Amino acid sequence: MTLRKRVNIGLRVFLIITVLTIIVIGVLTIDKRTWTALKHFHIGYLLLCFILWGGYISMDGFRVQILSSALGKRVSIKTAIAVITSGLFLAAVTPFQTGGLPVQLYILKKEDISIGKGSVILLFRGILELLIFIFVVPLIFLHYKGLLTTNIMNALIRYLFIIYGVGLFLLILLLVNPSILKKLLYRFYFFLKRKQIVKTKRLLRFFRRIFKEVQDFRKSLRLYFSKQKSKLFLAFLVTVISYICLFFIAPVMLIGLGEKPPILETVYLQLVLKFLLFFVPTPGASGVSEAAFVSLFKRVSPAHLLGIYVVLWRLFTFYIGAAIGGFVIVRMLQKGEEEEIEKHRKRR
Repeated sequence: MTLRKRVNIGLRVFLIITVLTIIVIGVLTIDKRTWTALKHFHIGYLLLCFILWGGYISMDGFRVQILSSALGKRVSIKTAIAVITSGLFLAAVTPFQTGGLPVQLYILKKEDISIGKGSVILLFRGILELLIFIFVVPLIFLHYKGLLTTNIMNALIRYLFIIYGVGLFLLILLLVNPSILKKLLYRFYFFLKRKQIVKTKRLLRFFRRIFKEVQDFRKSLRLYFSKQKSKLFLAFLVTVISYICLFFIAPVMLIGLGEKPPILETVYLQLVLKFLLFFVPTPGASGVSEAAFVSLFKRVSPAHLLGIYVVLWRLFTFYIGAAIGGFVIVRMLQKGEEEEIEKHRKRR
């Protein structure tokens, strides 16, 4: 199945789940008070949300620039934002939100960054976010002991405990003893060769390429920790600024809707929610993210605002970035088709 077909199918699934979820939440929460609040919504707060979103995406792009420059390969801010937004779009149309990685690596590859180095850049982009979670979430739980008492939150925590555990185990295995992975792949190769399932020469070249990229990956990691600690620290500070911009969008929305939310608690809730939604099986975490948002944010928002609140929150934290990423992917596919047509014309 081609990338275009997979994207089309995933986009339809995402839209169907999202629309149905919003309709259900809207039916359960919207009343006359909701329309009154919307009529009095100040446009200045909406503009402030756009400014905060711009700050978030710009700082995230700057973080990619810092991480790539630490490996001696600085990319433009345009390329960095293309990496981020294409990841958001493909997360919206693929199960477990994992479809963005190959395309992100492809975009970095076009900038002469190897797959191994590109993998390290994207890995550390995630690790820097995880550090914030590790430092802050224990403090959140101390202040808000009843935060994760709902069935939805408990189910998400159990699910993510398994996902993060498996991911951490594979990463440690890759860093400490990659020869085990090499042996497993070669056994798999010889099994396929005996069964004559695939063209084994092509598969062997593919495995050898993987081993080469793994070596590049490990060298890049050592470079980060041995000579680029200052840039890692700068990237962490940029990550904090990016998150501040992102997480202040939700309280600004509520203020615009005429409420006086506890700003710190609203920021805490978003931080917890962001990490709970990693690797949710539905495309773009659609359905689950909206349900989890309503479950958590009923602590700080009146019930009649929850429906419109979740739509605005998803608009700024996901839909805008995914829409830009969709444009990036479409342009990339068009350019690829144009290059194929040009190659075919030259052969003639």
